[in-house]
Amino acid sequence: MNKNWDLNQVTAFVLKAKKSENSREFHRVYDLSFKAWHETWQKTYQMDFNSPKSLNSDTFTRQDDVLSLFYKGECFAVCIFTHLNMTDEYAHHDSYFNCWPEDAIKALCARGPNIITCTQYTVCENFRGEGPTSLGKNPWRTLITAMIGKYFLKSGKDAMSAITRVNKGIDKVSYKNGGIQLVEGLEFEAGSDKTLVDLVVFFPDEVLEIYDTNPYSEYFEELWENRNGRALIIAA
Repeated sequence: MNKNWDLNQVTAFVLKAKKSENSREFHRVYDLSFKAWHETWQKTYQMDFNSPKSLNSDTFTRQDDVLSLFYKGECFAVCIFTHLNMTDEYAHHDSYFNCWPEDAIKALCARGPNIITCTQYTVCENFRGEGPTSLGKNPWRTLITAMIGKYFLKSGKDAMSAITRVNKGIDKVSYKNGGIQLVEGLEFEAGSDKTLVDLVVFFPDEVLEIYDTNPYSEYFEELWENRNGRALIIAA
């Protein structure tokens, strides 16, 4: 990869997870975000989880919001969010919590019932590993992780949850960015196989402290404030 890529060419988008709920100028951005997510996770299920099944689109479309990052018109990272009030009975029966022990759910809600589930953490294959020199050679996933933190902080919600894959090191990424371990090394059914995951909670105070002290926080702020720009350029 070209370590001299221009970070000013990165654009962040926050879209609704249902295409029809976005204005037409963002439909191309939505389509490219969905494609990047679907192709990445379809390959993951086939290669990592030994699953022959096709990845259903409603895994994406039934959520609330989609965060995606683009570099010069190419989507390279995606994450999906759902907002829940855990005082609602239906929230506890969401399929997301099938693998969550009751004590972990209680810990998730320790500072309040309004939570976000952060799922489908996606970094496309060409953007994995060492990032550009202007990012201190930190991985490209540094950007999507920072934007996830900012999205959570701006939401005003009490907590954010994540199910992190241990073999991909996403557990360590979470803890480095303010996450708190609730369950370690849980066997998670994925396709025909199982993989180890950690159940993680993020609270605003811890995330804000990490975000504000990051040496690239000024760039992260600029990227966030300029989100949803260049949509017409990408659509061209």
